[in-house]
Amino acid sequence: MEADAQEKERARHLRGKRPTITVKAPEHAYNGGPDLLYSVLPSATLETGLAGGKLQWAIAWLPSDAEGPIPSSDLIGVRSGRVALRLAPWAVSTLGVSTHSAYGWFLGYARGQNLSPGWQMGPDLVFWRHALELAAAMVVRQRFLPAVLETLEKESTWWPYWQVVYDEEDLARLDRLIGAMPVAARALRRDRRRRPQERPRVLMVDFMTDTVNHLVQMAGIYGSVWKHYPQSRRRKAVPIDERWVETLLIPDVELKGELEELIDLQTRAEERREAVFLEPVIEDVLTAPTIAMPSGGKEFWAGAELPADFAGPIEVPSNPGMILEEVGALPGWRGERPLHESLAPVYAAASRYALERVSGQKA
Repeated sequence: MEADAQEKERARHLRGKRPTITVKAPEHAYNGGPDLLYSVLPSATLETGLAGGKLQWAIAWLPSDAEGPIPSSDLIGVRSGRVALRLAPWAVSTLGVSTHSAYGWFLGYARGQNLSPGWQMGPDLVFWRHALELAAAMVVRQRFLPAVLETLEKESTWWPYWQVVYDEEDLARLDRLIGAMPVAARALRRDRRRRPQERPRVLMVDFMTDTVNHLVQMAGIYGSVWKHYPQSRRRKAVPIDERWVETLLIPDVELKGELEELIDLQTRAEERREAVFLEPVIEDVLTAPTIAMPSGGKEFWAGAELPADFAGPIEVPSNPGMILEEVGALPGWRGERPLHESLAPVYAAASRYALERVSGQKA
């Protein structure tokens, strides 16, 4: 968060003493600090858990001249007459928050609305608000299917997740959103020795996956969908397909099972998805170039303009059955209830959550 000289002084009093910078870079001249952020945000957003975020220092590669970093707005400092000559590393204080906590930060604000008197949401945060609305539209339009994936960080650890699925129009929306991403949205690193890579597509696809998973899982919890699957049930006595559905409804629950049945489950889920839906093209991150100042006079802090309805109408379909119809009956399902009865409440709750909490509409 950027702050002008007056607000910087206010932040200094809030902190009490100068913080210890833990990254090897000079502090950003307009770095407001987390305490100032807390004082600006309405109390309702802090109740979501944002205030519990961990203070972290990061490196921001920002357009700079001989005087230092150039502010993103005239509200912060003088911009006229200053010409960006380079991207330089600056230390900025950040708050590490969970995906769930981040939503509370956005929920109270319409697109581009001021945070509080004298403050406003910058173009980079406005962009993430657009991204959140697109993810909400995908949930309401049932553009997600159950999947399972082996994590690369720890061998033989499998996680169920809701995979976002796209048709041609969805991919076009995703491409427009990626093209609108401000460079500032990917300008952070922990190490000053290398600039951030140019990875807007990878970043956007990961964001969509995390967001959709959050909306569905939180809706499942709020709707008490998971209460039908007591944790006390013996995992090995329950078929893998039933355990899969159970863990899909609860965040951060690993899917246990024999390697052969987990691989078979993954294969079946991928075959169903590939038969109908498309995958976004992901660039090779190993050869991605590092970020640079935009060419052609494009503003570093602003992305391309998006149409107001770029995500399409966010409406609940009259027949909430796409997920179930495309997945089909699971061969190993021998549950007490049909699969439709198990998953339909997840979609219904997720749609309400997306409409009411994210888009400000009434379901």
